[in-house]
Amino acid sequence: MNNVIKLKTKDDVISFLNDTSKYDIVQIVVCDAKGYTKEGLEIIDTLTKNFDKVKDNLKEINLEIQYERIPKDVFGKFYDFNLWFKDYAKCNVVVGHYLDGRHYDNKKICWDLNTIIKANLEINNVCKFIKNSNFSPLETLAFIHRYVSTISTYRKSERVGQGWTDHDQFFAGAYKDLPEIVCMGYSALMKEIIDNLNIPGLKCEFVSVEFMNKKKNYLAKHAKCFLFVEDKKYGVNQTMFDDPTWDNTYKSLTKSSKYAHFAMDNNCHFADYNKLYYFYTPTFMYLNQSKSVKIISDDYVKESTYNKSENKIDQLMIETIHFNILQKEYPEKNINDIYNILKEMAFISYNEQKEREFMGNLEQEKLKLTKSQAKTIFDLNNKKNQDKFKLSNMEESM
Repeated sequence: MNNVIKLKTKDDVISFLNDTSKYDIVQIVVCDAKGYTKEGLEIIDTLTKNFDKVKDNLKEINLEIQYERIPKDVFGKFYDFNLWFKDYAKCNVVVGHYLDGRHYDNKKICWDLNTIIKANLEINNVCKFIKNSNFSPLETLAFIHRYVSTISTYRKSERVGQGWTDHDQFFAGAYKDLPEIVCMGYSALMKEIIDNLNIPGLKCEFVSVEFMNKKKNYLAKHAKCFLFVEDKKYGVNQTMFDDPTWDNTYKSLTKSSKYAHFAMDNNCHFADYNKLYYFYTPTFMYLNQSKSVKIISDDYVKESTYNKSENKIDQLMIETIHFNILQKEYPEKNINDIYNILKEMAFISYNEQKEREFMGNLEQEKLKLTKSQAKTIFDLNNKKNQDKFKLSNMEESM
């Protein structure tokens, strides 16, 4: 029989340490309604310091928090705690998620601590790479779209009674040993990365859109992202949609990424632009400040759209954007290698658009970006990198 103790205060910890043999499951309350508590973090430190005293009897440790994304100033404690205890007890993170709006539900979702640590490390690394690469807002979006759409295969949770509180609904589902992620999870991961970057010119919200497949005659709901983008480099200032799920490569025979559903126009759901699907007007989904509550709203996206762009997003612009990010992703590759990667991406992206039977940004399966144009971009990027390297050496020598 499992004996459980909940640790919330110093007195709880003292009681536990006085006789650790009584309990084999420990629940640590790390957060309250306002966020991480001093007491909760001190409990983690105390158990780590008393590792030899408590390790032998424990079967399971549950860290109760508000949200899967762990602040950087707290993450080290979770990381170290996992290193100490992972070989002696099953270490979990338990998150209380709430759904409010047209429906109401509340459930605690249990994650393996390794999954949460991996998810946080990966997001930190992605954000660091983006910032170091000095991407423009649209290039940032393209890189995130590429990353999210290739993070793992589309896979529903196997739990009985699937619902919105399954692992596949949250960004961390992509980082499980056997990933569980569907449209809401992909969209959540895209929003999480953009929120963490917090850069001017790029903001993201969730949207939910109901659609009907005209040929197969079925109704379904789908989640994607709604973006606010202002990018002076490309002369773009508008709202747009982005759908990493439908550009997921899980059905493809190639490992190349797709961009058929990248930076989609405000009119992408209109009936005149779609033959295969009939889309209803998308509505917003909001998260509260702690991100523990998901609000299904009745706010329609249509009223929030705008387009003040000087230039139109088209196939050539999209290929230019992706060539720039590919060169940063693969600094060791020459222009021919990068151009060939982009050529494959163009082919499968156009065919994705064709298969979905919608009027998107792409006009042909062949690249519109010429080899000569690509070389100009390639050489300019190399010159910028060389100038940056020279400047860095000069600053170090001063």
